[in-house]
Amino acid sequence: MFDEAVAVTAFRAGAAAPSAGPCAAAPNWPPRPGVDHAGRAAAAEHVHVERRSHPSGEFEILLGAQVDLFATGPVPSAEPLFDRLLAALDEEPLSRAVHALRFFTAHQGGRMLTNEVFRDGEPWAAGMRVTAAAEPPLPTGPVGMRVFAFLAPVEETESDTTPSSR
Repeated sequence: MFDEAVAVTAFRAGAAAPSAGPCAAAPNWPPRPGVDHAGRAAAAEHVHVERRSHPSGEFEILLGAQVDLFATGPVPSAEPLFDRLLAALDEEPLSRAVHALRFFTAHQGGRMLTNEVFRDGEPWAAGMRVTAAAEPPLPTGPVGMRVFAFLAPVEETESDTTPSSR
């Protein structure tokens, strides 16, 4: 799910997809209220997309690259931690709106210094319990990890073009 390469892309609400450059060649996904403002065509180059079932319905996860900070060597993938966060999210009802999920953790010598998990821009206590219980990504030295994701509802009328991997 996570790319080994780190790509950091900023999106601005209301930004149009570029008309030239590598992002212009991205597939033109069907319009979906609440997601298109992020520039779905531009996002295709920088975001992993997968379908996921939730008790509140199907969602498409638009997952940004893992951003590793402070470490002087390779940092393991945050995918297992992200999977545990998604499992915790299954325990909570979700509206059929687009939802944002972000986490940032920082450790020094295996000790957690920063634990931030936000759901829809607000601190998410259940998510912070998940990240607090996780093993540090590295046993020594400084390391930080940041991951952003959007969960976009999949409407029943949409074609099933994104494979479900969970």
